[in-house]
Amino acid sequence: MAPRDDSLGDLFSRHLISKEVQASMVPGYLLRPLQPTDYEKGFLECLGHLTTVGEITKAQFMDRFAYLKQHNYEYFTIVIENVQTSRIAAAGTVMVERKFIHQNGLVGHIEDIVSHPDARGKNLGKAIIDALKHIGASVGCYKIILDCSEKNIPFYVKCGFSKQEYEMVRRSGSCLLLSVPPTHTRHVTDRSGAFLRATLPRSSEGRPALDMRICDAICAYWSHLHL
Repeated sequence: MAPRDDSLGDLFSRHLISKEVQASMVPGYLLRPLQPTDYEKGFLECLGHLTTVGEITKAQFMDRFAYLKQHNYEYFTIVIENVQTSRIAAAGTVMVERKFIHQNGLVGHIEDIVSHPDARGKNLGKAIIDALKHIGASVGCYKIILDCSEKNIPFYVKCGFSKQEYEMVRRSGSCLLLSVPPTHTRHVTDRSGAFLRATLPRSSEGRPALDMRICDAICAYWSHLHL
């Protein structure tokens, strides 16, 4: 029997993973693209040490994974796995923005950098950053940027970044969620950036239990309340 190829479920090609970064890590840790089985290996738990994740089912995880894989020329999420425990020890993402300026240039945005508390002190965070920089350069980004807290500036300077300009943020408003099943969905964004979603459940025969026009009307009414 041929050995199992674990790379078949990768979010993107492993050719973009830096061999130099992998070789620099402590033994027993594997740097690779995100995989569907990382749900069971504690990927979301690891992200929870960075910020709020929420209650995400495997089906919801796979829905998001499928979208990212369909757009894996723009989304590159990587993890570092503790091979002995089969648990995710660190993770990060670089997203590629397509611009008109700089000759239709590409800009990489690094997001969601985290290492599990149990794995800190092993330079896994720097390995994630270096690997994401390599991916960004490999796909043609003319610059790579990120946001961080003031206390983390020295770490990112160590990773080759420099402090430049300021970040501004405005968080979106309320969120309307009708029904949980991931079936028929409508999305509406109001002027404040609030995200509204109404989802129609299916009947036992597999047909939508409500007419889609009802869903649209609910979203339109809720959006009107926030205009």
